[in-house]
Amino acid sequence: MQMRAKQARNPPPRRPLILLEYQVAVAIAATGIGIGIGIAIAIATAIATTATAATTNSLLLLLLLLHLHLLHHP
Repeated sequence: MQMRAKQARNPPPRRPLILLEYQVAVAIAATGIGIGIGIAIAIATAIATTATAATTNSLLLLLLLLHLHLLHHP
């Protein structure tokens, strides 16, 4: 009986709501940063792929022109 009365006088300490809100804000920020980094990597990959494809096409076109030139002028 005495134990219950003591618990009633001293309730267990609750975590402050500010800490929970801070954790939620950090989680949202981390998710946003992760999504931003993912989008940046995707854009960089697309640009690199396009640049590589364009460079490859240019080189193939130059080789084709050189080949045609050498066919006409041996």
